[in-house]
Amino acid sequence: IIGAIRSAVSGPVSLVGQVTHTPVLSYWSTSAALSDKSIYPNFARTVPPDSLNAYAMASIMRELGWNAFSVLFINDLYGVGYSQ
Repeated sequence: IIGAIRSAVSGPVSLVGQVTHTPVLSYWSTSAALSDKSIYPNFARTVPPDSLNAYAMASIMRELGWNAFSVLFINDLYGVGYSQ
């Protein structure tokens, strides 16, 4: 299955793929949760997970001398990945 562009959709699609032993490939879903092979063993992606992007943003903020910031996020696989 060439998967969805939203992590919140790719998660459930991957679970269906697991039941049918079908691989799921996403070109856009970036949730770090989807990297957990114990939950999503048939899922693969062509982009890095959010955890790498969040780390890069935090490094830039640190380099700029920021000492506080806020995170607003949607409570789904995509948003939670950034908040963590």
